[in-house]
Amino acid sequence: MTLLAAIEQVVEAAEDSGLSDELMEKVKRSVGYICRKLPMNKIQAVLFALFVDRADNHRIRLGELADYLKCRNVRIMKYMNEIDALARQRLSINWPVRLSAT
Repeated sequence: MTLLAAIEQVVEAAEDSGLSDELMEKVKRSVGYICRKLPMNKIQAVLFALFVDRADNHRIRLGELADYLKCRNVRIMKYMNEIDALARQRLSINWPVRLSAT
């Protein structure tokens, strides 16, 4: 497995998942690989994969992620500390990415 293959597997599995526990179980192997390669926890690895998939966009809307995941914006907001930690580590391709509510 490569890092990009693991990221791709997470992105594909995350679609319509609602960031559910079932998603985390389904991508356990890929997320584990990402976490071994990069200094982050499991939810950060999933969020990181979603950001990498949108690397061409400097402004990612909460609603865009929520639509992709099929969950409410508030579910994404629950992980803002994790997103901020990723930003501080500068692990995303196009930081500074602005996560926007609009």
